[in-house]
Amino acid sequence: MKINIITIVDNINFGSILQAYALCHKIDELGYKVEIIDYWRPGSTTIAQVKGIIKNERRSIVNRTIYAFSAIMLVPWIKFNLRSFLRRRFKFTRRYDSVSELRRATPDGDIFLTGSDQVWNCSYNGGVDEAFFLDFTENPKLSYASSMGTDVFPPTDEARIVGLLRKYVNLSLREAESCGYIESLGLPRPVHCIDPTLLLDKEEWMSQVPENKTVKHPFLLVYSVEGELNDFIFMQAKNIARSKGLKIYALTASDPFKLKKYGCDGIFSFANCETFLQLMYHASFIVASSFHGTAFAINFGKEFVTITPDRFNVRMRDLMTKLNLQDRIVDKGDNFHIDDLKTIDYKIVNNAVTQWREASINYLESILKSI
Repeated sequence: MKINIITIVDNINFGSILQAYALCHKIDELGYKVEIIDYWRPGSTTIAQVKGIIKNERRSIVNRTIYAFSAIMLVPWIKFNLRSFLRRRFKFTRRYDSVSELRRATPDGDIFLTGSDQVWNCSYNGGVDEAFFLDFTENPKLSYASSMGTDVFPPTDEARIVGLLRKYVNLSLREAESCGYIESLGLPRPVHCIDPTLLLDKEEWMSQVPENKTVKHPFLLVYSVEGELNDFIFMQAKNIARSKGLKIYALTASDPFKLKKYGCDGIFSFANCETFLQLMYHASFIVASSFHGTAFAINFGKEFVTITPDRFNVRMRDLMTKLNLQDRIVDKGDNFHIDDLKTIDYKIVNNAVTQWREASINYLESILKSI
């Protein structure tokens, strides 16, 4: 049987690409054909991003012009650089730029599955994106570890979303809190599943990356997708690195210009997914402001702290609560000191992850076999 997966693969984010890979890999291992629906959200195109830069009146006209020109030149290449990790390993459909295109020319497949990441986050996706609710096919619809990203759906969209979700054969979500909320809407309680990146252990991940230890000395790695928090993030990183005698390296899929002012020992810019995995694997300590940065720190058994964003942070807290790592959460303004933290007991954490991983794989296998 052929499984068509729709998830977020159109943005500049290591985690989005790697979670898509992990889910495809696991379904492929279970013996199914996999194809990724190459869906691009209307707001994710280069043209839309350039328009957003031009309309941003907080920047000067000169600044907007420079950034707009840079986006035109760099964004397509950066996305190609990231997506190549996925494209080399799994088949994509033709490109779709709207749900109406998907309705007119629906890709061929036996089962359609909404994958993980913030696919059901109406704020993040610019409203209710019906493509992620599979509202373009009558074939069996499943979800795996889909995320709302927020506590509740917008009240004005709630009834519409409930109608869309009723058409699914099975529902599973990434956050436990969201499962209870969905049930409160009169739907069957979804299953709480592990994020796809944690479906694979660290040996499985590193088997995909040629060994190339880029840095020879111990280092602290900063990975942030929350630019507005970077002043606070790098202040914490410097304090921790000083305490532990580590170099500081920053990682970004984009350009390095906004990070240069923090005086890092090195910046890995325009990085691909392989570089992300190598640096995560070899870091002595990780400071992350990213859900998937946190997930990989845990999966690779690293000492870390997570700086939570001001919004969409339910996913961070859910993961940390599940694994009893709440003390590793640092909020902006916290009076935090690294010496206050106890070393993570990864024997306990790994046992919890393994049990959750096995349960999630069993669930995934069962829902596919049920069709």
